[in-house]
Amino acid sequence: MAWSSWADVPTGEQNWIAGLIDIWEQTIGFQVPMGKAEMLELANQRIETQHDLGQHAWSWWPGQYKTILQNMPWAQYGLDKDAYAQMTSTFGTEYKKVTGQDINKEALQQAFLNPRDPTGGLLSASQYAQQLMSDTNIQKTYGWVKYGLDYSQWTQQKLSMRSAFGRDINDAEAATVLQYNKIAAGPNMSAVARLGSQQQAPTAAGISGSVVR
Repeated sequence: MAWSSWADVPTGEQNWIAGLIDIWEQTIGFQVPMGKAEMLELANQRIETQHDLGQHAWSWWPGQYKTILQNMPWAQYGLDKDAYAQMTSTFGTEYKKVTGQDINKEALQQAFLNPRDPTGGLLSASQYAQQLMSDTNIQKTYGWVKYGLDYSQWTQQKLSMRSAFGRDINDAEAATVLQYNKIAAGPNMSAVARLGSQQQAPTAAGISGSVVR
């Protein structure tokens, strides 16, 4: 059911929307106060949280809010400045732990947007790390991830392999060994290279199409 005017919206819902707006406007310094037209739209869109409000403003009112939200991105996600800074650091740390790379703008935005936990809160560090490890695009770009390894573990695995072979081993060879051991260990076991000093690396052709850095 869509309300035709703000006056038609039940008092309890009016108060809820007004409260959401007041808190959200504080995060952007009351730069663009909302009127009854905007309040009615929020009521009809069943906006329930600060996050919902921030995303609605970003997507549906770009003329009024886009520049502000580009400069104050925390308001896009229903956060204050300090909480946004803390979560940016958390997501950046976990992204680098998994990939070995600094988090980019697109990945950071995705971390704040989806998926959120069942209570509506942001992902924890461990939840975000698990999301990255399960992401097929991440697995394709950073091939070690599909073997259940983060960047530090991948680096350690390569060092162990080099020690076992008594020579440098390149990324393609290392990834092939991981693939070989994963197949040998079975689908329910993590790939761990256990190499004797006399073993030879399987051919790198076994990982055709994989990208491992």
